[in-house]
Amino acid sequence: MESGSYSSIPSNVRLWRATTEAIQHLIALRGEQDLSREVVGALGAVAKAAAADRVVLFENAFDMKTGDLLTRITFEWTRESVRPSPRMSVPGEDWTLRDAFRLWHNQLVRGGSAQDDSLAAQLVLGCDGPARLCALPLLMDGFLWGVLRIDRFSEGKPFDAEELAVLASFGAGLANTLLRDRAQQELKRSNAMFAELNRQLEEANHHATELAKQAQAAAQAKSRFLANMSHEIRTPLNGIIGMTDLLLDTSLDTRQREFTQTVRMCGENLLMLINDILDLSKIESGKLELEESEFLLRLCLEEAVDMLAAQAQRKKLTLALRIDPNVPERVLGDRARLQQVLINLLSNAVKFTETGSVVMRVALTALEGTRTTLRFEVEDTGIGIPKEGIARLFQPFTQLDASIVRKYGGTGLGLAISRLLVEAMGSRIELESEEGKGSRFHFAATFVALGDHTASTTRIRRMTLRGMAMLVVDPSPITRSILVEQLEIWGIRAKGVAALEEIPPLVDHSFQPRLTLVDSGTPHLRLALENGQLSRLGALLLITSITDRSVANEYLALGFRNYLTKPVRRNILQDMIHEALFTEGDGNHAPPKSARNPAETAPSRPPRECRILLVEDDLVNQRVASLLLAKAGYRADLANNGQEAVEAVKRQPYDLILMDCQMPVMDGFTATRGIRELGSPHGVRPTIIAMTANAMQGDRERCIDAGMDDYIRKPVQAKQLYDTLAEHVAVLPEAAPSPAPVTGERIPSPSGAADDEPLFDPEPLRTLAGLVGETDSGLVRDLLRSFIAEFEPVIAEMNAAASSGDWDTPRGLAHTWESRSGNIGARRVQALCHLIQTDVRSGKTARIPSLVENLAEAYRQTCPVLFEAYPDASGL
Repeated sequence: MESGSYSSIPSNVRLWRATTEAIQHLIALRGEQDLSREVVGALGAVAKAAAADRVVLFENAFDMKTGDLLTRITFEWTRESVRPSPRMSVPGEDWTLRDAFRLWHNQLVRGGSAQDDSLAAQLVLGCDGPARLCALPLLMDGFLWGVLRIDRFSEGKPFDAEELAVLASFGAGLANTLLRDRAQQELKRSNAMFAELNRQLEEANHHATELAKQAQAAAQAKSRFLANMSHEIRTPLNGIIGMTDLLLDTSLDTRQREFTQTVRMCGENLLMLINDILDLSKIESGKLELEESEFLLRLCLEEAVDMLAAQAQRKKLTLALRIDPNVPERVLGDRARLQQVLINLLSNAVKFTETGSVVMRVALTALEGTRTTLRFEVEDTGIGIPKEGIARLFQPFTQLDASIVRKYGGTGLGLAISRLLVEAMGSRIELESEEGKGSRFHFAATFVALGDHTASTTRIRRMTLRGMAMLVVDPSPITRSILVEQLEIWGIRAKGVAALEEIPPLVDHSFQPRLTLVDSGTPHLRLALENGQLSRLGALLLITSITDRSVANEYLALGFRNYLTKPVRRNILQDMIHEALFTEGDGNHAPPKSARNPAETAPSRPPRECRILLVEDDLVNQRVASLLLAKAGYRADLANNGQEAVEAVKRQPYDLILMDCQMPVMDGFTATRGIRELGSPHGVRPTIIAMTANAMQGDRERCIDAGMDDYIRKPVQAKQLYDTLAEHVAVLPEAAPSPAPVTGERIPSPSGAADDEPLFDPEPLRTLAGLVGETDSGLVRDLLRSFIAEFEPVIAEMNAAASSGDWDTPRGLAHTWESRSGNIGARRVQALCHLIQTDVRSGKTARIPSLVENLAEAYRQTCPVLFEAYPDASGL
């Protein structure tokens, strides 16, 4: 900056003006200008006005390690004839003057300035000759920010008070300017840093968004994969379990029955594993939604215990259920998930208990209005769990050690799934266990309690039992106490004993039992019956295990009125007591429902005639479902896919449609919507029941949304099928007798090469005729005639389509005729149809024309064989 000419102006005024212009100039500077050069220029202008030869700006700071005050040269101006002090030769780089500065600092703070007669000033400022100098402290908020030093060599005149004041003001302004500039620079750096952080944050957000999209896509792909795998795995399992069920209903010797039961058990175990993996996947992906529906709590609990009854009794374990009287009968909640948790806990307890008991207890712990909190507990006398193993017990695929897996089996999924389900219910599973002394699992769950809906007849029955005397004879203290407690709840005067020897002291004029419940395992029971020692105990009811029914029949012949199986269900107990006391007869009653084999579920005949359409593309599933229907007295038409189902509904009315969901040509959802759009073309709105292996979250809802009325999960269990049919058939309007089926049964597709297949296998037709009760060859003749008459035009259509590059037509026709040829045992035709479908699906269309040609040749070779086996088939 230019200082101008001040020769005609007094020195004090000249100094004041120079300092003012210098500060104003520095304040007006823009950020892009070189501040260091401008500051040195300002120092020079002020030095010239003050007749000084050197001006130095010192800046102070604390040593962060020692706490000492340090100083360094920030800016310096000197005349050309003045050389800088050696210690000032490198401004702004080295903090120096550590020792002398402390003394000088104290002097500056006390006196406000330092003249050249100060030894400290000379030491600090490095005077090296005769000079007049001053050192002005620059205080910022009470802190000695720095020092402004001005030297006079040429004049040697001391600074007066006015000059010192002007120079001190200049120094303060200069320091403020520097602080402002540094603040601006810091702000720029901060803004740049924040801009960079924002840029990085935006990149991170973008990256996270992309990862979330990828994760969502992966989750969707996983869900689709699980849904497809569920369907594909359940489909053959349906055939395995269904066929073994049917096989067990035939005449088998002991070894054959044992092998068949083993196959069925393995199929059920595999199905359970599949269900566990699917459940774990749904829960971990957050797709599990708890349902709320009304259900009978006791029935739910009794069913869970019943499922483990046979397993427990084979190990001679006491399996018992104890429900406190104040637990509500009806509640609103997720019945299926609650039962799943309890079954897992019970199964785990039974598996790891060799002797003793497994007891499930349910108690009311809190009641707020209708919101009821219940405590569920499963206690066993099994192997127990060491404390260090408890934390790992609820982790997926985890068991305590390899020996447990070898001895007891299992995947370690049951407890992990139970923990996640209970957490979804808003609670947690607690475990109390001691190694070698058993375990107790317990958790709480909240439900909405609903009003009691006990039927009036049930209440009347209970009233008729009030005040009666009854006796319970059972060696198990747990079972005995539960039965006595239940009888007392009904107002019965009940007593319990462990052995027959304890009875005489109890029975007197004040306690004469009207009925006695006796466990089949009671010692000396047969001898006591033969000697008439139980004649004073009223009507006798036997309590036995599911696995000891032959024993039960023997005791019925010795005087027992009936028998119940353990664990005893409350309603069955009441029915049996009432029947034994108030029903006349000779005592030879049919066993109660709870005593019957759950597999014996087929009704002797359907409740009424109905028209059923079975829509299923899988040959094994068609056969299983058709045979189950035939066993119950139902007849069904068959459709290979949804398109055939829609066309069938257009042709004739159906009361019930069993609809698969995943099929070629048209799936079950599309077919259902199409059927619903037809309305009631024949005055009948068919009931559509999904019968599908889809078991993922939302599949049931998807079926209902498509217009279906109910849902049966594959593998189809006979009881489930019959119960569902009975429920819907019972409410059907009266209709004309169902027409005869238009389609026959089918058999599985071949798995080997077509050339290795025989032309004809008569077994499918023989089996079909026997299973559906055919007394003549009418059905067989119709199937053969249909095949012979309709198949040749199909080959021509396949050839024409293949010539034009239309591969969907051969694939669709092959799918239809694979099953039709399988119906009559035309094995080679069936195999070639299967190969055509396989090649089209995999994109290998090059050999389709030759396969169609081979198909035509196989058809021509098969017809004479059919005519020879069934001469009536030639009468077209």
